[in-house]
Amino acid sequence: MKKVLTTDILKQIEAQTSIFNVHQSLVLCRFQDILGIIHEYFNSEIDWCDYDNGDSSYQRDGYFDPKIYKKYIFYDGNFTYNGDDDMSIIDKNGNTLQLLLAFPTRWLFEDFYQELDEGRKLFLERKSLKKKKNKDNRILRKEKRINMCNSLKKKLTDDEINFIITKFSNEEKRILKGG
Repeated sequence: MKKVLTTDILKQIEAQTSIFNVHQSLVLCRFQDILGIIHEYFNSEIDWCDYDNGDSSYQRDGYFDPKIYKKYIFYDGNFTYNGDDDMSIIDKNGNTLQLLLAFPTRWLFEDFYQELDEGRKLFLERKSLKKKKNKDNRILRKEKRINMCNSLKKKLTDDEINFIITKFSNEEKRILKGG
């Protein structure tokens, strides 16, 4: 049986389109609010921003698509950074999230500011710990190489040391040569 287009069907489409447009407008307002809060938190200014599914070559704006943005809403824009441009946090699930590119879709209907604030602090804490660990590892590697040089110095002749010395740093060469 073939369906026939009727005025009732057209009225239903019109009504659904109207409802869809209202909902899209609500989502867009919340999207802009969230980006405003994120960029204010990170001390950056928004020149313009939009969903990342727009097409500038056709001057077509992006739009909220629930099929595309199930978990994260990706966006594009032009931003001026007055502080740190690493806008990363640890989200409530323990994942590192770079807010310069996207934010969780759930933030559309959640009060997310506490997660933003605590997540940023946690990210900076982890970053600091990693930096300290890397520094400690560099110090340990350096100490190990110095100990190795001192051990080699005791076991090798001066000619043997001069032969292998090209692979060492200036400090290690000084130790091996007795200085």
